[in-house]
Amino acid sequence: MQRTRVVLAVQLAIRAGVAALLSVGVAHYFGLKLIQPLITSCLVIDLSPEETRRLAFKRLVATVLGGVIGASLDMLLPSNPIAVGLGVLAAMLASELLRLEGTARLAGFVCGICVLQQGDPPWSYASARLIETAIGIAMAVLASHVPRLIRVEAKA
Repeated sequence: MQRTRVVLAVQLAIRAGVAALLSVGVAHYFGLKLIQPLITSCLVIDLSPEETRRLAFKRLVATVLGGVIGASLDMLLPSNPIAVGLGVLAAMLASELLRLEGTARLAGFVCGICVLQQGDPPWSYASARLIETAIGIAMAVLASHVPRLIRVEAKA
């Protein structure tokens, strides 16, 4: 049982490492920020390609929802704690109202960082986060197909 747990952990770590390497490499090549693709690839990777795709879809939907609400609010309100709180509230409620199961917290987070950001125009910032997230997702999905190096035998 302990050996199985360790083998699965090693295999997941290998996939996460491959996804991180690819995500950061692609983002670097295109001159994008490196943090978002790295975070995304590590958060959505799983031993099961199906589970990776499921997590990736939720992450992408939450990023779009949070980015749209955050960029919209950033155009209407000054960047301050009240605007951040309203944005997180709006994004999380929108996620629930749209029945986007498992996306509320991430949508709130993305919205909050969009409202907090300063310097870039709101829609440019939200678009850049979406592109960086999509890179991380694509690389995680790709890495989720790395063959398992050690087979774990199921107990009967």
